[in-house]
Amino acid sequence: MSIYDIKVNDRKGKEISLSDYKDKVLLIVNTATRCGNTKQYAYLEELYEKYHNKGFEILDFPCNQFGGQAPGTEDEIHEFCVLKYNTTFDQFQKIKVNGPNASPLFIFLKEKIQQDLDIGDIRWNFTKFLINKKGEVVARYPPKCTPDLFEDKIRELLNITKAKDETVEVKTENPKKLIKENSKANEADSEKKISITPRRTSARIANRIAKEMNKSENKINNKTAKRKRNN
Repeated sequence: MSIYDIKVNDRKGKEISLSDYKDKVLLIVNTATRCGNTKQYAYLEELYEKYHNKGFEILDFPCNQFGGQAPGTEDEIHEFCVLKYNTTFDQFQKIKVNGPNASPLFIFLKEKIQQDLDIGDIRWNFTKFLINKKGEVVARYPPKCTPDLFEDKIRELLNITKAKDETVEVKTENPKKLIKENSKANEADSEKKISITPRRTSARIANRIAKEMNKSENKINNKTAKRKRNN
């Protein structure tokens, strides 16, 4: 027997075949509107809006079997969920999940997967079953496990890969080009030094020669003046 052979009733009482959900990833939940876990509706709606267009569906089955925490008619339950949590995923007729009158769907789900302490009967509101695109029950999550904690598993079943970290490519210069450019720069610096140094050296020598010539002229002039005085 496949999950797609099972029929359920929508909240208006119309019979629906689960074969309508073939090739979809399904999250099936037994819910209640007056439970401490009722706030999980917000998480469910967030996931639904995020992945619905990727092939993800949530099937909401209200259940009044645990502490009478899902009172009221299907229309009243639906109105509460829409007004308080803006839910848009499919909601079905109120069911029982345990006992002789349990829904065939939940009998099937409980038989197909038994994990840790969640073996056999449903223990409380907001037990969650995750179904892959082949209709296989792949996971059962306890009531306190909020849907965001297994979002990665949903992404995996939807074949959504995590975006790769963006890497910044740093372009480096060609080492040979850099060496060549540095060599040219060094040659240019050397040429500047070579061209400047002789000029500075020549100027210093010329100044020294000029000073020596001035000294010699002064000596000659002094001697000439002395001779004239003696004569």
